[in-house]
Amino acid sequence: MEALIAHPTEPNQVLIGYTRGLIVLWDRSNVAAIQTYVASQQLESLAFRGDGSQFVSSHNDGSYVVWSTMSADPLDGPTTPYGPYPCKAINKVKWAHDNG
Repeated sequence: MEALIAHPTEPNQVLIGYTRGLIVLWDRSNVAAIQTYVASQQLESLAFRGDGSQFVSSHNDGSYVVWSTMSADPLDGPTTPYGPYPCKAINKVKWAHDNG
């Protein structure tokens, strides 16, 4: 396991990210997976959007992907912000948001 983060609005849900790119939205109360996601690159970090409707994953090739919690397909990405070719890993990602 590479990343584990709590859902910002649903206390019984957690997002679990595994090194090889598998990501699982897990329901702790029902002990079951709600949704699974598969990234094409090795996972480094995860971050939720403030309302919990989306999350972003960062990867070892310097890319990031935006996902919806409702769909197994990425919303956007992979995006490599520092060039068209793989580069250093994005070790930590955060989703900044305005308060209101």
